[in-house]
Amino acid sequence: MLLLTNDGQCVILAAKKKCDFLEPAVGKAPKDGSITSLKLLVRLKSDDNTENLEELLKIAKGGGSNGGNVKIGVIQKEFQSSDGANKEGSIISGWEKKLIDNSSNTEIVDVAGGISIVMAVKDKEELDLLKKSSVLSNKVLKHGFVPRIEDVIDNSSKVTHEKLASEIEEILGDPSKIKLNVPKEAVDSCYFPIIQSGGDYDFKVSAQSNDDIVKFDIITVSLGARYQMYCSNVVRTFLVDAPKPVIKNYDTLLGMHEACLKAMVPGNPLKYVYATAVKYLTDDGKESLISALPKTLGFGVGIDFRDNHLLLNKKNTLVFRPGMVFSLAVSFAGLKLPESAKSSLNSKSAVSSNVLVCFLVYLFLTPNFTQIKDLSEYGLMLADTVAITDKGADVMTKFGKAVTDISYSINEDDDEDDEEESDDDDDRKLAKKIAREEEDNPSGGRRSGRLAANASSTEVSEGVVERERKQIELMARRNEDRLRELARGSKRKGGDSKSRKAEELETYKDTKSLPDNVLPNQVKVDMANQCVILPICGNPVPFHISTIKNVVLPDPDSASYLRINFYTAGMAVGKDCPENTAKLVLKYAPYATFIREMTFRSLDSHSLTTVRLSEFNCYALFTHCAYRNVLIGISTNLRVEEACKNEGGARSRRGKPCKTRRISPHQKRASSASCRPYDASRFCWSQNARKSGGTY
Repeated sequence: MLLLTNDGQCVILAAKKKCDFLEPAVGKAPKDGSITSLKLLVRLKSDDNTENLEELLKIAKGGGSNGGNVKIGVIQKEFQSSDGANKEGSIISGWEKKLIDNSSNTEIVDVAGGISIVMAVKDKEELDLLKKSSVLSNKVLKHGFVPRIEDVIDNSSKVTHEKLASEIEEILGDPSKIKLNVPKEAVDSCYFPIIQSGGDYDFKVSAQSNDDIVKFDIITVSLGARYQMYCSNVVRTFLVDAPKPVIKNYDTLLGMHEACLKAMVPGNPLKYVYATAVKYLTDDGKESLISALPKTLGFGVGIDFRDNHLLLNKKNTLVFRPGMVFSLAVSFAGLKLPESAKSSLNSKSAVSSNVLVCFLVYLFLTPNFTQIKDLSEYGLMLADTVAITDKGADVMTKFGKAVTDISYSINEDDDEDDEEESDDDDDRKLAKKIAREEEDNPSGGRRSGRLAANASSTEVSEGVVERERKQIELMARRNEDRLRELARGSKRKGGDSKSRKAEELETYKDTKSLPDNVLPNQVKVDMANQCVILPICGNPVPFHISTIKNVVLPDPDSASYLRINFYTAGMAVGKDCPENTAKLVLKYAPYATFIREMTFRSLDSHSLTTVRLSEFNCYALFTHCAYRNVLIGISTNLRVEEACKNEGGARSRRGKPCKTRRISPHQKRASSASCRPYDASRFCWSQNARKSGGTY
């Protein structure tokens, strides 16, 4: 038991062993400290500490000479609590009885609020522990919950909220399950994770995960990690095939969250956060959402998960101070989903693919049902652990909150826009359609069933949603302008409407059409089909020669290299790029993934110099430049042929017939060429796919 007085005395009543441990500190109080003296009282069982308690009361009264009333502070919540049986025979029970017996000249007051204010300001070490706790919560959400819920949705699995919450709690207790090197004894869960979906949402701290099956509509997850006894909290809402009204309300919630963060600066009262939220909704014309706000928008965190004296409500007059840490939790509850919004959703899950051999892999997922149509009421919630600094609020739970980070799309919109297009150019229509789809559903990514986890974790900056939307619009406009230029150029050359459309490239109709003599880990040029076959994980993949920008031979060190660069979106294709290839790049730029370059490496200096001329069934040793010229020669030949085709057989500007430039005789005669290392086990390759144009 510890007693502190106004004049700086510190009295400790404890067992002899503890007093012996504290004995060296007696008489060594800091000169400039608030504690002026330390006195130890050894617990005596013989008289039930009667003498010691009398001494404590005397010290509390200031020596007892004035005989007046004295205020004695206690933690009222603990004072005479319901667990009195556990206090029986303890020092605390004797002290409480002593105060009650002397109630005529003592006044008992609750000091819990004052202790909360003192403990609310964390020192440097405490802030570091809280930051680590927040990082742990963030990692568990990112590497634990997100992959699990993604797997559930992808496979249409049936799992209950409670089961899923139990799995997350196991990860919180043992972070090694997500490959985090954190001691088990240092971590724990602040509370049992709360996972909700299907229209039944309760955003109170006391809420529980129920036994209902997880529905693929609006999923909220709330979890908190405890590291070295210090707590953190994070809440996110994941949207699955969300209609426009839901996305708009989420954007409003996100904007309100940002406004509240700006209000959390030193000197402002805690109630200013709630007033800021109300003002934001009023200024945004969303007064109807004010009634959906909770009574509090957060609370102080630390060793205690929830400090009831540091609530972000309408009435709290305490002020923010640097070093305080809060859980800012904003939410909308009881929102109605109109029937018009549900009717606009597609009832089927469409699966489509469009494979452009050379640089496009287009992927869709195929869950078999949509459940958001079953919703009539829903809720949205966001919560972060926030530290107050001299410059303002510092968010310590870094998981992304933008729509692009929490959206999950499993349905494709098959409906065409009702707006009539006056232009009959299919490529231009496609560009406009994609731009409209991205505006209606600003996912910022491929229309696939993958969670947008570019959280990979980088931090989402302010205004990222608006910036991505503008980038999509700009890309659409540039695509349309470029397509118009190509169309005008084709008209000037006398081409018909068919020639203005991008033609899909096809090297082989199926895998059975590949040459029989293609071996694993072999680079092969098929001159007859105008393609180069490159090994990817031991599998031959054909790339049309018109998609190759150039071939580079880096300076060799202990190995030989061959790098092939492709035309991709997001960069200038150049005047040498075939017109059809340029159209295809522009056509698929808004949403396709492109391969920019592939590098092949061999430890055998002769491996990339061996070129097989299959027509003559013999081998010849060429230099690196010779193999490079095989690719460049075919590519150049193709561009010249396309130029002549565009001219329609007419004469060139100089008045001479346009001719195809011939390459060397051995290249012209050969139907295919290939190179392969002598030892396939020593062959390795690397592929660098960079984000360009569309999503990555």
